[in-house]
Amino acid sequence: DSDTANEHYDMYIKTLRQLNKLGEDGLSALAKLLDSENIVVRVTTACYLIHYRTDKAIRVLTEAAKEDRGIAMLAQVTLKRWEHGRYLDPASGKEVQLNLRKPL
Repeated sequence: DSDTANEHYDMYIKTLRQLNKLGEDGLSALAKLLDSENIVVRVTTACYLIHYRTDKAIRVLTEAAKEDRGIAMLAQVTLKRWEHGRYLDPASGKEVQLNLRKPL
């Protein structure tokens, strides 16, 4: 149900912000989820780490974008935003426009 989903989302965002406050140690802990068996966990993590773990996140998202599942759309949108020099910052929850970025 939507209430439970929203509750979990809020907890997830709170946890992301707490991990981000730990700097590299927190990001490294979160990056372990890029290897999760659950594709939803991998893709969601990649969306938030694309600026910090670019190569691995792009590999995860590119693989997921080929899937015939709903999560493929999130992967595709995140890759497109990155291609246009934008990403969602996990610390602020806001979209960031990059000045310089490595091409895909």
